[in-house]
Amino acid sequence: SEHTLTIKYQYEDGSSAAEAHTETIKEGETYSVLSPVLNGYTASQTTVTGTMPAEDVSITVTYTKVPHTLTIRYQYEDGRAAAETHTETLKEGETYNVSSPALEGYTASQITVSGIMPAQDVSVTVTYTKDEPPPSSSEPDPPQPPGPSGSSFPPASPLSSTG
Repeated sequence: SEHTLTIKYQYEDGSSAAEAHTETIKEGETYSVLSPVLNGYTASQTTVTGTMPAEDVSITVTYTKVPHTLTIRYQYEDGRAAAETHTETLKEGETYNVSSPALEGYTASQITVSGIMPAQDVSVTVTYTKDEPPPSSSEPDPPQPPGPSGSSFPPASPLSSTG
């Protein structure tokens, strides 16, 4: 006797991901059906296989979004690591909101890294800048003569110049 094999393809929310596969197979025969490849999604079964029993078979293949990695590196201006790298796995469309570690004496370039996960990995670098020391007295600084010899600041690096 023959029976019907029905394979439904759906997303996590239950909506249809692809047209259902239906075929008639003799009892005792084996079957192997490749699941459609959907870009950005992973199928719960890439191939549906089995032996036809003495009844109809209905199988559902569920597609989930491929997860992506959010990587946040924390570093000082010289490139040294300032804190442990934060990594997490998120699906496309999920929101993220990660507070940068507070480091005494330093200010983070981003206090919070947040956004909505796109269809690709995300990598963010948070740079910590040394805070300016507070003035040692309440008196105003004495005037400095013009020119590099009297400058109280280090020479401007090429990275900080506005060109």
